[in-house]
Amino acid sequence: MTVHGRTGPQVTLSDIQLIGRTVSHVDAALIQYIEQRRMRLLYGCGGDLGSDALNMSVRATRAGDTTVSEARFFAPEWEDHG
Repeated sequence: MTVHGRTGPQVTLSDIQLIGRTVSHVDAALIQYIEQRRMRLLYGCGGDLGSDALNMSVRATRAGDTTVSEARFFAPEWEDHG
């Protein structure tokens, strides 16, 4: 399931707002969160950043002339094929 970056709703992970923000800011906060908890960092085939321990990744979506963050949540053992 993907929570769209332009329409929401807002989703947070331990005070990290995942939806509708600058992707680089969300990625930085997510990397710190994952590393502090010694989880495995996951990169999807489209460059999306996340963790299989969280069953989620952060993606970029167009919002006019810019991009914003959206979150994709997936089932355990799911494989990203684009």
